[in-house]
Amino acid sequence: MFQLQIVSNRQQQRDFFEVPWKIYHDDPYWVPVPIEMIADQINTRTHPFFQRHDAQFWCVYSNSIPVGRIAAFALRPEFRTETENYATFGYFEAIDQSGVAHLLFHAVLEWAAIQGVAFIRGPINLNLNFYECGLLVDGFDVSPTISRPYNPRYYEKFFISFGFQKAKDLKAYDISPKKLNFSEGDIEKYHYLTNLDGLRIRELNPQNFTQEVTSLFEVYNESLKNNWGFTPFTLDEFLHSANEFKLIYTPYLVTILEVWGEPIGFSLILPDINTIYKKINCRRLFPFGIFKLLWYLKFDNKEFNHNFRSVFLGIKQSHRHLFLGNLLFAENFWKRVPALDPDVQVEASWILEDNRAILDVIENLGGTVKSTYRIYQNNVMQ
Repeated sequence: MFQLQIVSNRQQQRDFFEVPWKIYHDDPYWVPVPIEMIADQINTRTHPFFQRHDAQFWCVYSNSIPVGRIAAFALRPEFRTETENYATFGYFEAIDQSGVAHLLFHAVLEWAAIQGVAFIRGPINLNLNFYECGLLVDGFDVSPTISRPYNPRYYEKFFISFGFQKAKDLKAYDISPKKLNFSEGDIEKYHYLTNLDGLRIRELNPQNFTQEVTSLFEVYNESLKNNWGFTPFTLDEFLHSANEFKLIYTPYLVTILEVWGEPIGFSLILPDINTIYKKINCRRLFPFGIFKLLWYLKFDNKEFNHNFRSVFLGIKQSHRHLFLGNLLFAENFWKRVPALDPDVQVEASWILEDNRAILDVIENLGGTVKSTYRIYQNNVMQ
């Protein structure tokens, strides 16, 4: 017999964080992200995401043992647009019992109806920006990179049996820079564009981190404003997300494209901190896990320095006709990344399944599909 409970006290919060450890304890591909990282994401008092969103969290218990969890999020009515009349759900985990998953899905639907939205969409942890999103449906034989989800194969049957419909697939591609097939024409275009008057490519200046990130805020929102499922960041959210990466980012791989001094595009490639999390394998960073993390970052960091994730590459809509997205791609994968090490591996993710402009570039140069993540949705009965 399973019991559904709203997370409303500290013990239930601890239970919410502990569920993944019960499900994945013997899974060789799962990455044990420290609980503090997840706690920061869903702290409704401190995370700026919750300045505009309402949220609810649930756990399912069996004989007082937590065996499932889920969270739901909805923009408050005053912030919604016509295209944002839906709730999202994420942080879903469940043992291999459909009754547990269906209890959680029912709870989200009932809560979403109270919020007055038309449908629910997920799994999405907070939003489609820098957090885990999508259900892994292909690519189970590799560990996820930073901020990428992982789940058991049996999760898919829960969504299908409950009546969820596919909304969109997200793709992750493996890119080996030394194997990319840049043609002579590609290189000629790169040199032509980099010599244009007023155009400048530079890396982020870490001495002015907050000012630099703030200058990229408009570029990020403007470049993604027509993307499926995109909800614009607030500046506070953007800065919060940037600070989450501050410990591990490499300024050399935050590539900024300027025209006459104005940022009109940028790209972000991060080293894969998940390679370190797997090694330290600890529930919490404090009080002792942080020392293991720092030790590995400094002394046993070969995998960390050879595995990266290309998180973002975007150009303002007003400048896309100049093929500057291709310029940024070449700057990173023909010049910057190989300069670190020719054997570096990069995952480019996530990319919408119907974004042929990007997919064609990656595939034509030799990138290969690594994983597929699926976003589902279901209508809300009012």
